[in-house]
Amino acid sequence: PRCVPGIHIPLYHTPDRWRDVLEAILLQDPCVYACLMFGRGRVQNGILVQPTEEFNPRDEIRLEAFRNEIWYVEPLVSPGPLPHNSLYVPRASVEKMNAYAPAHSRIFKEMIIVNDPNKPLEYTAKGTPRRQVSLASYTEEIDALYLRVEQSSQMDIPPPRDWSLEATTIYVRDLVKGVMKVAEFKDDEDLFVEGCDR
Repeated sequence: PRCVPGIHIPLYHTPDRWRDVLEAILLQDPCVYACLMFGRGRVQNGILVQPTEEFNPRDEIRLEAFRNEIWYVEPLVSPGPLPHNSLYVPRASVEKMNAYAPAHSRIFKEMIIVNDPNKPLEYTAKGTPRRQVSLASYTEEIDALYLRVEQSSQMDIPPPRDWSLEATTIYVRDLVKGVMKVAEFKDDEDLFVEGCDR
């Protein structure tokens, strides 16, 4: 079995074992109270997260801030040289979880669902979320998420017949306009300043 530092679960190559290990890594994050991975039979995995401090997930600004908060491993600030294994603070994150995950189990930021305080997760006597019951109660949100991801990834813009500089430039311009939902976008404009990553 493969070893994951700080997690004492033997890691065999079965989907359920990977899921348990990845959830255990994310549960080390102080912002995460509980989490459940989902996606069996789907192209992409997602994760349902109950934050330590719950909020209304319909608040898009707060949702984006929370996703960013649990996404990154923050660099450790130190005045002196760091040992090779001390590059990051011991705070878990989705990024850390993805570092251990097989390619098919990695989580993308848009695949994080935050539970609604008005729809709490059910727990066992041991204090762990009841997986099937909790995920079943979020079926509507999970299906809507997969539909949004599918719709955003399907563009009606055919790729160019030849990948010359001119044809590729036109293709990329059309893709950017489609994703950004704008009529015009200049080549020298910053995609991220204009909100492409939101």
